[in-house]
Amino acid sequence: MAEGLPRRAREAQRRSRELKEYALEVIEATRELEAATGDDVEEFRRRFFQRFSTTGEELMEQANELERLGDEIEMIEVEVAIEGSKIRAEALKHQATISAGAIAGIATITQIILPPDLNATLLLWTTYAVLLLTVCISVSLMHVEARRVERALVTGENPYARFWENIYGASTLGLPAAVLLYIVFFLFNGLA
Repeated sequence: MAEGLPRRAREAQRRSRELKEYALEVIEATRELEAATGDDVEEFRRRFFQRFSTTGEELMEQANELERLGDEIEMIEVEVAIEGSKIRAEALKHQATISAGAIAGIATITQIILPPDLNATLLLWTTYAVLLLTVCISVSLMHVEARRVERALVTGENPYARFWENIYGASTLGLPAAVLLYIVFFLFNGLA
């Protein structure tokens, strides 16, 4: 992640607010000047130019700076999204690896420790199915993350669908659920 990203974002937002407030002050003062009548016109004009000695070119420069700040804030948000995607992809990779290892571990424990005539084999097959599903979902979500990062780098947009957020949440439950199922299976067979 870029160094000082949160600081850059805060600074860009602060400067953006300052420029917007200045523009609102100019607009309000211009309205007061337009509403002035008679002898008040000269007084308002004098106060207006004392208060806002900015020329049209300076105002355009500030408007351009405001636009640049908006673009910078958007790019900062995209950078943050990309970093988040990298972390999610790494977590998914570990989740897939651990789930695949758990399949091998469960098979080994079941074969070596438990008696040959197993009861409640549906629990064992459900455990395998949950772990296999967790591996498949993790690998699929890694591809989704890769596409999201690619799209963010190409378009500068931060694409994120609510649907995938729910899938992420569900995928994190696979390994704990499988472990719980296997513990019940093991206790059922080990104590029998």
